[in-house]
Amino acid sequence: MIPKNNFLREFNKEKQEIVKQDGNILVVANPGTGKTKLLVCKYLWLITEKKIPPEEILCLTFTNKAKRELEERISF
Repeated sequence: MIPKNNFLREFNKEKQEIVKQDGNILVVANPGTGKTKLLVCKYLWLITEKKIPPEEILCLTFTNKAKRELEERISF
């Protein structure tokens, strides 16, 4: 579970900028590189910093495993 506060601390500057950028993002990378973690942090950023209601955010994954991980990590 990613802490709801200071969740960007674990990322380098490049990944922090990806989370903070406006608009849509597409995350394509090899297994084990932190794609799901990045998506979770983007989701949390949109909710906590941009005040976007969760029901207005669309997050897609291509595997059931990633879907389950996202659901577990973003449950409040």
